[in-house]
Amino acid sequence: MPRLIASAAVTPVDIYIVNARDDKQIQLWAMHMQIPIEMVQRSDITLNHDDGLHLKAGFSDFPVLTERTEDGYVRFGQNELADGEGWQ
Repeated sequence: MPRLIASAAVTPVDIYIVNARDDKQIQLWAMHMQIPIEMVQRSDITLNHDDGLHLKAGFSDFPVLTERTEDGYVRFGQNELADGEGWQ
C-alpha cells in the first residue's frame, strides 16, 4: 500500500471498497491502511463504495489493481500486487 499511496502524488488513485456497510467502515479501513487524510481531502486518493462496479468490469477475485482506459479496465498482474504490503 505505501507504493500505491506514493504514486497517488503523481497519478490520482481511486479506491473502490467492496461490501462496505457505510462511509464510516471505509474511513476506518483507510485509517488502518494509513492513507493520509490530506491526500483524500486533495482528491489524490478517492475512497468509494464499489456498488457493483467490480461486477460490471468483470472482476471477482481481490485485491485487484486496475487502470481505467478508453476501452474499459485493464488489470495489473498479481506480481505487481505481490509486494508483501497486505491489502486486506
